[in-house]
Amino acid sequence: MIDVNIAEVRRFTTIAADIVSDETIVESNTQVFALVKGKTGFIFEDTEVTEKYDGDGTNELILENYPVTAVTSLSVDDDTVDPDNILVYNDDGIIKLDNDYLFTKDLQNVEVSYSYFNGDEIELVSSLIYYMVCLDVLLIAGNTVSEGAQRNSFDDYTIAFDGLPYGSQIRLLQKRVDDILIDLGEKPGISIIS
Repeated sequence: MIDVNIAEVRRFTTIAADIVSDETIVESNTQVFALVKGKTGFIFEDTEVTEKYDGDGTNELILENYPVTAVTSLSVDDDTVDPDNILVYNDDGIIKLDNDYLFTKDLQNVEVSYSYFNGDEIELVSSLIYYMVCLDVLLIAGNTVSEGAQRNSFDDYTIAFDGLPYGSQIRLLQKRVDDILIDLGEKPGISIIS
């Protein structure tokens, strides 16, 4: 799970603990993370896979997924390759063997087990979660200080409010969230109804 820094959320929103508790921020973080993970399908944890490739007679193998966090095993023609003979370019998902070794030319003769995560989007997704939690904190704070204000759930990226304070901060966060969603190739969808 991607956890927000509570102190940073407080600093950004200027909402004190007597208005919105730390526990409420943690709960919001959990809900927002689940929503973003469910809506985007991005991978937030290392995923281990085992894949087979055709050897091409070179000493370089381009993996299907990257960035790579670890290569746990590699075999060519059913022979295990010593880890000391492997160089991994993690960010590019490339495995290179020492010059004395090759991925011999054959069909499905290379088997590699490795872990990867979706690092290109992780910064954007982390920012998305942070801003959505800040937005939620402002909406919760608005409910606390403004009688009759209403905060809806994050279902379908929809947040509604009626007469809440912090309107300019909320609108700023709405724009930031929508911009990140567009950058991630998602449909912008936080709509603020006043």
